[in-house]
Amino acid sequence: MKVKKKQQYKMEFDISEKLAIVHLIDSVIIADGKVHEGEINALSKLMPIIDFDSNFLIQARTIDIDQSVLILKEMTEDKKS
Repeated sequence: MKVKKKQQYKMEFDISEKLAIVHLIDSVIIADGKVHEGEINALSKLMPIIDFDSNFLIQARTIDIDQSVLILKEMTEDKKS
């Protein structure tokens, strides 16, 4: 019996979009001052999909929040869906 492997879907974003997405995800995670296990698990699942690592997360934290929001607003609808 063959077991189906889950196909890993990978989103394609340019570097500024990726930085903005990761920055905002991180901002939501730390918003309440506590990092919960479920949040870490969700972030770990997103890492291969968005294609980033912990070093990239550190870099994303340096981006201004308003700049991140503006970048996401300017993304194409296709990338937002």
